[in-house]
Amino acid sequence: MKKLTAALITVVVIMFFTASVNASDKSASAAKQITGSVSEVNAANNTVTVKKKDALIILNTDAKTKVAQCNEGASIGDIKVGDKVTASYKEAGDSNTAQSITVTNK
Repeated sequence: MKKLTAALITVVVIMFFTASVNASDKSASAAKQITGSVSEVNAANNTVTVKKKDALIILNTDAKTKVAQCNEGASIGDIKVGDKVTASYKEAGDSNTAQSITVTNK
């Protein structure tokens, strides 16, 4: 009986641990998307602020961020205030890191 109880407890602990790890992996890897107009570009700080309705989303860019304009490669310096963009980004705490920013029209 003790062996059966110990085995059941072990299975429950393993199931709980596996569920916790899978839940945290999904939330960490889930990318979000926003489409809106650019309200600010700060090339010095590598940020682009996108406005969608009443929300402002500040996107940090890095060397991995892919920027495209008119189906061609571009850089953060090519993005202008007023451009319509679609961006894919990941949240990490209070920070949003852009994976891609595509200027959809001017």
